[in-house]
Amino acid sequence: MATLAPPTVSLLRRLRTTMVVALVLPLAWLGCTTEPAPAPSFSLQSGDFAATGSFRERGWNLYDEFVVTNVSANGNYITEIEMDFGTSSDDAFLDAWPRGYGLGMGYPFQTDDEEDVGLTGWFNINDGARTVRFTFGKFSPGKSIRFRLDIDGNMAGPYREVVNGAGFAGTTVRVGFASDGLAVASSHVSGQFSETGSMTAGF
Repeated sequence: MATLAPPTVSLLRRLRTTMVVALVLPLAWLGCTTEPAPAPSFSLQSGDFAATGSFRERGWNLYDEFVVTNVSANGNYITEIEMDFGTSSDDAFLDAWPRGYGLGMGYPFQTDDEEDVGLTGWFNINDGARTVRFTFGKFSPGKSIRFRLDIDGNMAGPYREVVNGAGFAGTTVRVGFASDGLAVASSHVSGQFSETGSMTAGF
């Protein structure tokens, strides 16, 4: 009775290559045909004061990334940023600690730009918080801060969910400004994150 010869090394390599291609091609096709969800953003302006910002899910939903840029005229600085997640579509909140109020592992506040923008403090970075605030010494025009938090949301009842772009829309942002280092009366400009990122007049 004839016996089958063991597969050669070249045959095994061809089989392995075929399997890899069969797995990778569908994923590549999905990546090319699926459009990413719009990232909620804000754009605020009041006179010479102006700022833009964006929110995006990162790290396989382990954390969320925020970027805020001072786009004011020269001589106008950001002194504080306050965000109220509770006004978002998903009634969002901060998930700061593992096994805490939110869904999943939680993620502490992190940034690599504290020196570049003169970050002096961050407040209410607590598990379950809906409002957070950051203060700055001299956040100059043209500078940006990129920081990471984990934002989760409420579904019906006691359940939690990962907040996507649409769920974060509606979050209120309030930006404080100073001119040449001196606070002025109309120093705060407020608006909301939206999926269109349209300009919001100060209020």
